[in-house]
Amino acid sequence: MKKSTLFRILLTFIIMMGGITAKAQINTLAGLTGAVAVYCPAEQVKMLAASSGTTYAWLRYPGKDLTGTPVTLAGTTANLVDVPPAPGYYTYVSTSSNTNCTSDPSTPVVIYALPNITATVTGPAAACVSAIGTTVLTATAANTEATDTDVFGYTYQWSKNGTAITGATNTTYTLNATTDATLGAQAFTVSVKYIIRPACTTAVSNTQTVTVEPNPTKPTVTIVP
Repeated sequence: MKKSTLFRILLTFIIMMGGITAKAQINTLAGLTGAVAVYCPAEQVKMLAASSGTTYAWLRYPGKDLTGTPVTLAGTTANLVDVPPAPGYYTYVSTSSNTNCTSDPSTPVVIYALPNITATVTGPAAACVSAIGTTVLTATAANTEATDTDVFGYTYQWSKNGTAITGATNTTYTLNATTDATLGAQAFTVSVKYIIRPACTTAVSNTQTVTVEPNPTKPTVTIVP
């Protein structure tokens, strides 16, 4: 392969990589483009339509627009109560009718249903008492959304033996050389919430047990015959 050809290939690759940027973390409703409300997993979506008609029809479209195949929802009143079947964006539209006539569709209303969070803690199963201050546990939070690639922000709260640790709100927790130096097994967990909807159910991680072990005493060496 000629050097000029190789250079052009490398240049194209560098330009392509330069166009790849990480998605911004979503912490507010403004980060969910087009959505006017965000709901917790399995939370009821409640809407109210107003019209001079006497009966209503409700449609739920998958996604942010009306291009997908809609589902006709049960109920013929102005009040809608619905639970989205999966995480993601949904668009709701209503029409009203009287005896002989039907209205134009309402302005579409876009909402976002959050996925469940999973939380995992990893770290060593044992630590020497002399190394407590350098023993680190790591929390990993993720969601089960499959159709969208939105990246959500989370808050973290570490606990030890069922009690929240004051100030331990990062993705990692370094064992404290004073308060965590008690010999024996200590159970650590982390609780994770959405920043965008703190009221949603908290995800609690697995329990990571760290057994604090004593350091052996310093050997005394003597000369023997």
